[in-house]
Amino acid sequence: MVLGALRLALLSTCLLLTAAKDPVTLIPTRVVVEYGASATANCSTDLTHIGIGWEAPVGAVDMNRHVSEITWHVSSLTEWNIELYCFINVNESYQYTKNLLITVYKIPDKVSITSNHTQYIIDGESCMLQCNIQDTAPLRDLVVKWYKGQTEIQSEKCNKTEITPQNTTMQLLIKPTASDDGAVYTCVAQLELGAEGPQPPPRVTSERLQMIVHYAPKFSKSVENFTETDKETILNCTVKANPLPKYIWDLPDQKGKSGEAILKVPSGNSGRYNCTAQNYRGLSVKQFIIHPRSRDRTTFWAIIGTGLAVLVFLVAGYLIHRSKSQRMTLNVSWLSTETPDSISISLVNHTGPMVEGKEYQLLCEVQNIAPVQYLTLRWYRGQTEVYNHTFSELSPATPVQVSSTLLVNPGRVEDGAPYRCEAALELGPEGPQPPPRVKSEPLSLAVHYPPDPFNPEREVMEFDDGEDILLNCSAGGNPPPSYSWSSPNMQDNDENQPLLKASSSGTYTCTASNVLGKSSKKFMVKPKSK
Repeated sequence: MVLGALRLALLSTCLLLTAAKDPVTLIPTRVVVEYGASATANCSTDLTHIGIGWEAPVGAVDMNRHVSEITWHVSSLTEWNIELYCFINVNESYQYTKNLLITVYKIPDKVSITSNHTQYIIDGESCMLQCNIQDTAPLRDLVVKWYKGQTEIQSEKCNKTEITPQNTTMQLLIKPTASDDGAVYTCVAQLELGAEGPQPPPRVTSERLQMIVHYAPKFSKSVENFTETDKETILNCTVKANPLPKYIWDLPDQKGKSGEAILKVPSGNSGRYNCTAQNYRGLSVKQFIIHPRSRDRTTFWAIIGTGLAVLVFLVAGYLIHRSKSQRMTLNVSWLSTETPDSISISLVNHTGPMVEGKEYQLLCEVQNIAPVQYLTLRWYRGQTEVYNHTFSELSPATPVQVSSTLLVNPGRVEDGAPYRCEAALELGPEGPQPPPRVKSEPLSLAVHYPPDPFNPEREVMEFDDGEDILLNCSAGGNPPPSYSWSSPNMQDNDENQPLLKASSSGTYTCTASNVLGKSSKKFMVKPKSK
């Protein structure tokens, strides 16, 4: 009889709970709370019960049979992984429970942005940006946004699932061009905690990282025309480049004149003016043509009259000396030529290795060349021509010595790059073909630069119990870097080796250094999870 009554009570309870859409209401259904802040949730029911309460590791509420609503509250929530539920004892034999979802979050302590290029980047090279986020949770709700100026260029969700505060990094690969010089990059760490979380989502922005891009000058127009006036003509050769270019002008009566970007040409000096803008990344040439101004009719006829008089004089001279014409024939083979005795390349006012980022001058000297007005001197980096210099403004009949300089600003990629110069006598179609050429010996640049930045700066390594793990800290640099290791698990290591065998878990720090700087990397070594 008693057993039958219990079965009947359980059956009626199940029928009642099944018929009800949801006998228990939680408000809110999900709690999102910042670590250390207060949290509150209400549990209510329309069921007839013998007790309602909250089961929780913090803030538990004892069962109360006289209310239909009960509140869970903590003034400071400091548990990261917390599970709690509201329970309702419908009768002595059946308890209904409903879990409350809780997300505890922590805003990052700091967000910073770094690049694997410490000073500048060459136009067109790849560059890795890294966003470093310190001490935030939960990582599953972390989204990192990348900005160039005010424009968002990428958004990426963290693929880690830790719910306790962690440090983490996100990376972005870019390939800057000349237009990116001076561009500002930032990264933003944002916790997207859903509709129940704070609105707008909490976010922390990194400091600004300004991109410095080195690129060659390039004119948008290669030729610009002017017409001569009574006033001076202003020729503006200004062009963007980084580093700032040097300007060399070839004037109608003077070649290779170093000067400013703007040239003032007095009236009456029509002709072609060539401007070369050059830095260590390359060069670009622009031609300015000043056309003579139109002359009035009186001047025109005066010129015509003078021309006719000259023509009559020439015809008369021709008739008088006709019998002697054979003796006046000029043969180009009479032109006396002299190929250079030697051609050499050297550094100006410097000996030993160069230092990355500094400016230097290379000097090419040609000994005993004639006729120098037909000489073209070309500069090469490897097999690529980077500059040429002509000497048409000179006209001595005897062999002379001439020279040309080239400005360079070498980076680490040019360590070992060979430079040479080549002298060519270009005597026209009547001269020898191909034109006579003499090459200098190559001059290989030795460029000193600090150790390459490590990417990433932190690396997690896992090892099997009883086995050593090899840590590799090799870094490029010139002079080759020295290496030092430190860890709480070992005595100072002064063996100057980039490789280290670690046999126990812990943090190992490697520093690569030379006279120009240093770079460090941390290895977090831990046993493999089973």
